[in-house]
Amino acid sequence: MTTPQLHSSKGLRRRSGTSRRQLLRHLSMLCAAASMTALPSTLHAAIGDADLTARTAMQWARIRRTLGPKVIAGCGNVADKLARRMPALLKGPDWQNQTIKAIAKELKAADLLPVDSPRLDPACANEADRLRSQAQNNRPSANSVAASITAAAAAVSAIPVTGPIIAAILVLIAAIVILIAQIIATEREEESAGKEKRASSNDAKTDKEADDRLRQLKSDVVAEMESHPDCEFSTKRKP
Repeated sequence: MTTPQLHSSKGLRRRSGTSRRQLLRHLSMLCAAASMTALPSTLHAAIGDADLTARTAMQWARIRRTLGPKVIAGCGNVADKLARRMPALLKGPDWQNQTIKAIAKELKAADLLPVDSPRLDPACANEADRLRSQAQNNRPSANSVAASITAAAAAVSAIPVTGPIIAAILVLIAAIVILIAQIIATEREEESAGKEKRASSNDAKTDKEADDRLRQLKSDVVAEMESHPDCEFSTKRKP
């Protein structure tokens, strides 16, 4: 009978060293794989921000063409006034509706709401009326900018809440939201440059939540703007 050969301790040490090197190599590969797995989400976040910035710029150009310098200046004043109130407006489960309603109220106080809508091209008028009917059939929610704008317009405006009027108010609200986001972003940059510290971690958490919700609102109004042609935004204003 053949007696099994036992490995020497030298052989064991050699294989043990090889095993350690293999283990280290495997760990390195796992770390690299984990890094690569995490990379796409980071890229998607960055690309998402860049995409929203580009889309916002395109809609801002449409807003400027539609509203003109005088109304844009009035929107700037409203945005300055509302920017200080945004942390409070962006709280609670109904934050989007209450923010849009507050914007509509300030637009009315600044005498910036449209007073009438000219006769539109039939195709454009049909699309605008579709906007009104869809908004009125949907209860205002965090995912329904059009419904929130319809509700706000009905609450603060004496003018008939027609499809074209809702589209016209959408342009104004989009302008205010974009301007507020710019104001707050500039404030954040100045704070960062001055290395100012938050009063507490709770304040920082509140700021983050408000910033996230404002970004979501901007994304929503930009998406709503993208779904409408320029001809829907024609309005008559006070001389």
